[in-house]
Amino acid sequence: MTLHGGSVEGRSAGDGMGSEFVVRLPLRPGTSQTTTPPSGVQADTPAGGSRPKRILVVDDNADAAELLALLLRAEGHEVMTAGDGPTAPQMARDFLPTVALLDLGLPGMDGYEVARQLRQNAALADAALARDRSTS
Repeated sequence: MTLHGGSVEGRSAGDGMGSEFVVRLPLRPGTSQTTTPPSGVQADTPAGGSRPKRILVVDDNADAAELLALLLRAEGHEVMTAGDGPTAPQMARDFLPTVALLDLGLPGMDGYEVARQLRQNAALADAALARDRSTS
């Protein structure tokens, strides 16, 4: 993380009380904090002028998935969410994401199996896969 000029903090109120992790990364050079669109406004293109991506967010924590989807949409990306493992491969076949963000601790089928099934689909062979190592 320090190679990117960022930091990670972890906090917990104690055993069984959950954890909070804060990841801080600097903005891209030439990007100001004022480029984020106001609440409820969708950007036309992602910050920095990169091409919009089709992103599938797979997480059984509905609030976390929707928050991430909201942030990604604000950056100009097209986003769909799936709340469990078995739903994700079918959604991906229909949506054809360029990126899939996978929670590993999913009900019905874990994130590793979802990734295996996505990789078996030739139409998704070039999709970038990323995992969330936290369990929900």
